[in-house]
Amino acid sequence: VAKTVPAPKRASHFALRLIIGSLIGLAAGKIITIVLSSFSEFTGFGLLHLAAFFFLASSFVVFSMIRETTDSPVHESRTSANPISVLADIPNILRKDKRFFRYLISLTLLNGTFIALPFLSIHALDVLNKPLGSLGTFVMVMITGKLSSNFICGWLGDKFGGKLSLTISVCAYTLTFLLAAFAASANIFYLVFFLAGFSEDAMYVGRGTLNVD
Repeated sequence: VAKTVPAPKRASHFALRLIIGSLIGLAAGKIITIVLSSFSEFTGFGLLHLAAFFFLASSFVVFSMIRETTDSPVHESRTSANPISVLADIPNILRKDKRFFRYLISLTLLNGTFIALPFLSIHALDVLNKPLGSLGTFVMVMITGKLSSNFICGWLGDKFGGKLSLTISVCAYTLTFLLAAFAASANIFYLVFFLAGFSEDAMYVGRGTLNVD
């Protein structure tokens, strides 16, 4: 990525990749709705897991056909480095580069959101007393938030860098979980899932851009 994508366009290229995934996700949300509404809970989830396994296996087959390039420049001082020596260097790197250290801490804390995200749908179904088929609707609303995030953060990232996208992600995640804690209506939960999707891809765009930079 660093070789092929110009630095001023990295955010929008990361966003474009996520937009393609989000469009596929919209179709997946519709399929989830149909399957869980048409079959029993056991059969429906079994079919969805079987489909997920099929796509994952197909992805593995295609990925196994990729051949890595061998023309990447390697610093002479690192050619003989082994994993143990690399790990031993980490404390020294973190002491010398305070910005990198703060960046790692912020990402570690931000990844804590993934502890709560899987339970949003369970919480929504419980509060609203909705059938399992409603999960597909929640997924599609969340994907809509992802699409919106990629268009906005891809453009902002190209102009102002990846840090802004990460800042937007943190603010949107904060609002997401505050609303989820007190949500009692379907419309508020739809907003929660929209914001969850928006926050997640804002994080991916910002993190991807900063990692390459």
